[in-house]
Amino acid sequence: AVVSTQSTGHTVNRLAFGEFVPGQANPLDNHTFVATALNAMRQYYVQIVPMRYEKISGEVILSNQYSVTYHAKHIDLAKAARGEQAGLPGMFVTYEISPL
Repeated sequence: AVVSTQSTGHTVNRLAFGEFVPGQANPLDNHTFVATALNAMRQYYVQIVPMRYEKISGEVILSNQYSVTYHAKHIDLAKAARGEQAGLPGMFVTYEISPL
C-alpha cells in the first residue's frame, strides 16, 4: 500500500447558512486550524437553527445561525498501511438542521 503524508491545516474564510444579518457572528468565519502534526483529521460538528430578524423598518429577514464543536486526531499511517481502521486525514464538516 502506498501511504503518503499531508498537512491538513486550513482556514475557513466564511461559513454561513442563509442571508447575512447585521451583528451576526459566525463561529467559523476566519477560523484557522494549524496542524501540529502531519496526517491530522479535523471534524467539525455544526448545529444549524433557523432565525428571524426584524429590522426597525419592519423588514423581516429569515436566515440561520449555527454553533460548532470540533475534534482533532492524528491518523496512524502504520495502521493504515496494514489495512487497519485508522481514519482519513482531512477536514470534515457534519451538520444538522434543527427545527424551531
